Amino acid sequence: MRLIPFRGKSPTVDPEAFIAPGAVLIGDVHIGPGASVWFNAVVRADHEPIYIGANSNIQDGAVVHIDHGIPVHIGENVTIGHAAVVHSATVGDGVLIGMNATVLNSAVIGAGAVVGGNALVTENAEFAPGSLIVGVPAKAIGTVRQQMRAWIVKNCAEYVKLGREYAAAGDEAGG
Repeated sequence: MRLIPFRGKSPTVDPEAFIAPGAVLIGDVHIGPGASVWFNAVVRADHEPIYIGANSNIQDGAVVHIDHGIPVHIGENVTIGHAAVVHSATVGDGVLIGMNATVLNSAVIGAGAVVGGNALVTENAEFAPGSLIVGVPAKAIGTVRQQMRAWIVKNCAEYVKLGREYAAAGDEAGG
């Protein structure tokens, strides 16, 4: 794990969060309790802040970055899938951003929504809470079922446990 100060701002990581080896956090990054940032993910806040809420997980190889004047807000119990990109966007609580999906500047993903794998959410796009969002460019094609919403929260809880397990294994190995 690398925590890199930039322009007088340093990442702040809640003691209950997990940051995997190889993950990089740069600048004005704020990681909430129970959140996790996994292997080779990059969270780079060199101009504006990035907020990652409690119990959210940024999976392997994902990138979270900002543009001038547009911070990133990721809510609680959010999963940002492997190799996904979130760039200067707002992601509500309980959202799943699928693998390789891209969410661009000033986009707003409402709480409980799902962005399918490989989707491209264009700049300034706004999606209502609970939307099922797919395609290039991304469009809402329906509503996320309650069963899927419950799975997202359960998945986040599993990532909290997994982060604690990895942290304990690192402590035991002297890491």
